[in-house]
Amino acid sequence: MANNAYICRIRTDLGSGAFQVLDLYPNASQRSLIYEPNPQTGYLPFRIENDAVTGSTGAGVTTKILKGLAAYLADTVEDNGGDGITEAEADAAAASIIARLDAGSSLTSTEVDTILTADCTAVLATSGFSTLADILKICGGGKYSVPAGTAVDGTGAFKATADGSFDDAGYLQFFSTGSLQISCGEGTLAAFSKPNFYYNETTGAALVVYDESGNVLT
Repeated sequence: MANNAYICRIRTDLGSGAFQVLDLYPNASQRSLIYEPNPQTGYLPFRIENDAVTGSTGAGVTTKILKGLAAYLADTVEDNGGDGITEAEADAAAASIIARLDAGSSLTSTEVDTILTADCTAVLATSGFSTLADILKICGGGKYSVPAGTAVDGTGAFKATADGSFDDAGYLQFFSTGSLQISCGEGTLAAFSKPNFYYNETTGAALVVYDESGNVLT
């Protein structure tokens, strides 16, 4: 089976139903439901979610439901001292990761670890629950949320389990198939990823595509 791939939206002005990727296989409307259960065509994934953690906690826990990358990091990353990370560290690391995504730069485990080391004094899965696959999934529109009462504490011993979870309703996992690689090279994904892509009187890349190791495919 092909490895996972992640189509990540960069621009926010495209509209949720304005752009489709139709040169992948199997086609959602033409596939065999029995033999091709995972369609690959459809609209561009949602833009990455990233609620601010700072200002949304009290007494070491969240005070409301939080969604997205910073919430995921606050919930799953353990620092190198055995503590959880702070709300400010989670927001800083999420901003650094999103800056690389928006620049169309790679997000390998080494590069994410560099960010976490700089912003959180931490690395992926030191003994916490963070994974590169989860981070790339969130970058590709995956919906992660933590409930009110989620522990966010940079001083206490790290918790035993993560409090949040993914809601995969509507999420489409892409795969690094031959058709996706062709699209990244000379098809729809290539066109949308070009820095001179023009839409709505604005020029700039609409997306970036990563393989499961965080290397750029577009």
